[in-house]
Amino acid sequence: MSKPNKDHKGEISKAEVKKPERPSVRNQRPIGFNDMESMAKDLLNSSGINYFEWLDKLHKQVVLDEVTKNKDVIVDLLNS
Repeated sequence: MSKPNKDHKGEISKAEVKKPERPSVRNQRPIGFNDMESMAKDLLNSSGINYFEWLDKLHKQVVLDEVTKNKDVIVDLLNS
């Protein structure tokens, strides 16, 4: 094992950092989901909106919001 670099003395290695425990989420569709999904598709399509493009935008927004909320953590991870 190599000696720790004195410039990084006191820093915690990535292996030592404990990830916060997240509650387990079961990705199951709720009762009645398929009916609601079908109605949403029909309503959006009748308005000229592609359901899957609409859903893709929602997915991207969720990811962007999470990245924006945690940008400092992400930058720190990239810089370490």
